Amino acid sequence: MITAICVARTSGISEQQNIVYREDPSPDAPTPQPPQAEPWEALRSIEVLPTSTLLFRYSAMTFNGHRIHYDKAYAIGTEGYTGLVVHGPLQSTWMQILAAQILKRLPQDFTYRGLSPLICDRPAVVEAREVEGKLALRVRDLEANVVTMEAQAV
Repeated sequence: MITAICVARTSGISEQQNIVYREDPSPDAPTPQPPQAEPWEALRSIEVLPTSTLLFRYSAMTFNGHRIHYDKAYAIGTEGYTGLVVHGPLQSTWMQILAAQILKRLPQDFTYRGLSPLICDRPAVVEAREVEGKLALRVRDLEANVVTMEAQAV
């Protein structure tokens, strides 16, 4: 899906989304184990602790009614997660904020990709480092040492 926001017939923001939804897990299937995060020497980092209240409010603000973000019994029993799932766009927002703080302006271009679910009430860190003149960013679950989302800002 491609979305553009225009002002006075000039494109101000353009967005392309490629969303992939997974199939319901088989009850017999083992839980996939994501790889451990590689060590980073971060330019800057921000620690976050997503709570159920934050997820509920973010769902309301974005009109996101998916139960994995506010119904713990559903997220665990039906979808097979270990708790409430933190929204991908919320993690993206954290990375965009960190990029803007480092660049001292909004990024001209920002792309992100979800890699693994971030579970509510688990401490996480948003990290940035410079790679070939661009900012590489990620959200990392501190308990599991797993990258849940990665991004690049220019």
